[in-house]
Amino acid sequence: MIARQPESWIYRAVDPDWRWGIAEHIAAIQADNLNTLVWAKTKDAARGKNAPKPIPRPHAPSKTVAEDMTPEEIEEILARPRTEVTDTETI
Repeated sequence: MIARQPESWIYRAVDPDWRWGIAEHIAAIQADNLNTLVWAKTKDAARGKNAPKPIPRPHAPSKTVAEDMTPEEIEEILARPRTEVTDTETI
């Protein structure tokens, strides 16, 4: 078990995203929101073009699943029978 101590060299070696704590995530959210607010006052926003890209975060996929799927594929997945997820299962 590794203790969650970001100042530990072992923790830094095991977790390459150790620099991203809660404060960094909140700062990135604030910057993204500010960029969106500034963009919202431009002519590009009125046309729906050149929206600002969010700051990349660790462990975040570059694309959402919905961007790679058709609406029919999404409907098929949502129509599948549900099963209970336990703590030991990985998604």
